Amino acid sequence: MTVSVLIPTYRRPELLAQCLAGLEQQDRAPDEVLVVVRPDDIASRAHLAQHPDLPLREVLVERPGLVAARNAGIAAATSDILAFIDDDAVAAPDWLGRMLAHYTDPDVGAVGGRDVMYHGGALAQESRRRRVGVLTWYGRFISMHPRGIGPAREVDFLKGVNMSFARGRHPDLRVDENLRGRGAQVHEETSLCLQLRNRGYRVIYDPEILVDHYEADRGADDARSPQVLRARRDRHHNQTYVVARHYPVARVVVHVVYAVVIGMADAPGFVLTLRNIVRTRTLRGHLLPLVANVSGRAAGLQSALRWHREHRTRH
Repeated sequence: MTVSVLIPTYRRPELLAQCLAGLEQQDRAPDEVLVVVRPDDIASRAHLAQHPDLPLREVLVERPGLVAARNAGIAAATSDILAFIDDDAVAAPDWLGRMLAHYTDPDVGAVGGRDVMYHGGALAQESRRRRVGVLTWYGRFISMHPRGIGPAREVDFLKGVNMSFARGRHPDLRVDENLRGRGAQVHEETSLCLQLRNRGYRVIYDPEILVDHYEADRGADDARSPQVLRARRDRHHNQTYVVARHYPVARVVVHVVYAVVIGMADAPGFVLTLRNIVRTRTLRGHLLPLVANVSGRAAGLQSALRWHREHRTRH
């Protein structure tokens, strides 16, 4: 099998240099490395010439956002397997070798692993988990990919900083462009994984497939734990949209009821909001997250209904 590596980047040339250096050390060398970059990112583009030992290809994309970058790279790729890594991550030397070993099973559609987290240059001390990459029956997303332990196993979704899919078997596969967000549209990797699962293919998480992840700042509008109302709303839209697009109606109903009535710590529903108000004895700061949650879920349902209508029309 041949393998391409896809790296979206934007104005982080120092981090990109570390990422490319990690690819130069791979036990199984990549057949091509696609760096997706914006035309105005002069510093990153100039840096690519400093890695003559890698089979680098520059892929230009005009539109902002990770979804556009991923899809531009997917369209340009030529290999059987396409591996994703972020520009703020460095792959272990056996990264590609371990990943490719799983594709000897023809039922495997995607493979990913663990990203070892570093905050401010220091290793993050996090508890380990066996349950990662799961979308529960009641619609809660359990990520926890950096904390995974145990054997390789089937999951619902992977994390985009360390994953791959069988591009050769699915040349038409693209990241869903209905996802919202100004930069890293949250759950874009989930959309790929759920598409593959709906086609009958397995998604494998192997915690021995490792990258070191030096999480870079995304800015207030695109933070990993967003405080901006719009960013919260986009995140919740994407969660509900991918569930409503890929799962039966009964499961969608359970997801929406759980998310709106109860909710989660970063997306409180009515019950958690009331609890927080009682605990703090103030409304301050509690109603806006609830509004973002409910409005995002409603928008996600509308987007999914529109997708299903368009899909039925085309077929």
